[in-house]
Order: sequence, then C-alpha cells, then structure tokens
Amino acid sequence: MHRASGSCGLTQYWLYDGTFTPESYYGVEITADVTSAGFDLNDGQLLTLTPDGLTIVGRTPAGVLQSVTRSARSPTAFDFAPPTAAWFATINFVGVIRDVAISNDSLFLFFVVQGSPSELWQAVRSGPAEAFGSPQKLAGTATDQVNDGTFEAVTGAGAGGHTVYITKNFATYVFTRDQTTDPLALQNGASPFAVWYAHPIFGCERLLGTMSPGGCAGEGIGTLVYSW
Repeated sequence: MHRASGSCGLTQYWLYDGTFTPESYYGVEITADVTSAGFDLNDGQLLTLTPDGLTIVGRTPAGVLQSVTRSARSPTAFDFAPPTAAWFATINFVGVIRDVAISNDSLFLFFVVQGSPSELWQAVRSGPAEAFGSPQKLAGTATDQVNDGTFEAVTGAGAGGHTVYITKNFATYVFTRDQTTDPLALQNGASPFAVWYAHPIFGCERLLGTMSPGGCAGEGIGTLVYSW
C-alpha cells in the first residue's frame, strides 16, 4: 500500500501486487474502497496488509480495529468484502487503537493504545484465519525500551515475532527477543536505519518503507539491505 502525496496531505491510497525480484508490480488506486469501508486515512501507520496480500487491517476514526478482505490478488479493480471486526474482539475493548502492524507470518499484531503516553501492545493468534487472543502491553518503560514514551509505533515484525521494527523520529529501530514472552531489546540505538514505517521482506534481509529526502513533500518508497 502506498500513500501518494505531492505535499504533506493525503491524496491517494494505492495497492500494488507483484514481485520484488525481478521487480514487477502493478497497482490499483483503492482510496474509494478504504474510504467507504470506514478506515481512518490520516497520517500514521493506520493500515497494515496481511502477508498474502488479501486483507487490509486498520482503524476507524473512533480507534476501533477492523479488516476487509478481497478474494484474490488482481491487476484490476478490487472487490472487498464488507468490513468486519471479528479478528479483534479481544483487542478493541482495551482502549482507542491507533497505529497497527502485522507480522510476516500473520500471527502477531502490534498496535498503539492512545494515552499519555501512548503504549505499544501486541496480540497473538494460532493461525492466519483465527481471531487474535488477549492483548498484552509490551514490557519495558526504562530508557531505550519500547514503552519508554519515545517510540512511536511498531511498523513491521519478522515471522515468530522475534524481530520487531519500530519508528521514531523518521527512522527505524530494531528490537529482538529470544522468546516472545521476553522483553524486546534494542539493537541499533546509536545508528537507527534511515527508513521509516519499515516492513521486513525476504525474511529480515531487507526493509521496505518510507524515505523522506526534503521532508514529507519528498516522501517515497525505499529499500534498505542490512546485516548484523
């Protein structure tokens, strides 16, 4: 999904299907689809796409999570089913939800609960067609931990939820954990990656996200290859 903008305001949402290698993508504008479905399209990580490319997960203006699903990937206009909140019954009671991201295996959902400060949470499910279980606030309120009040939102996560990518000040910070019940540990605090709203592809070999030469009016899609 891509928000096209010649300034800092919203203009369009597009959804692209294809392959990264070789580079071959086709896109269709879905602004009318996501607008009619009731999604909030203001600035932020408000929509996320499941790994199969079929389901959009996002929030309404009231901060309620919902999803819409299309029957197949297609180079033509999409036919989305009506929005549903069935996957999120245990999440939506927690509070007003904002930014949201789904992991590469579709089993972990990360989201922000608005507050002072806002908090980063997660929910897990057993399969890609199942509802998410009880939400949990991510541990860690000390400096450089995920809930120290400075990190903005999870924007992507690898399969199994062991590696998590978080945006802060137009850059991406990488957190890891051995077990999904462990606190997340910051790995690149001194040298955050110069890409934001980043999502891992090819496992965790590359990050796909937003780069902003010249500020928000110069936003574009960029990729980053990295290794530890």
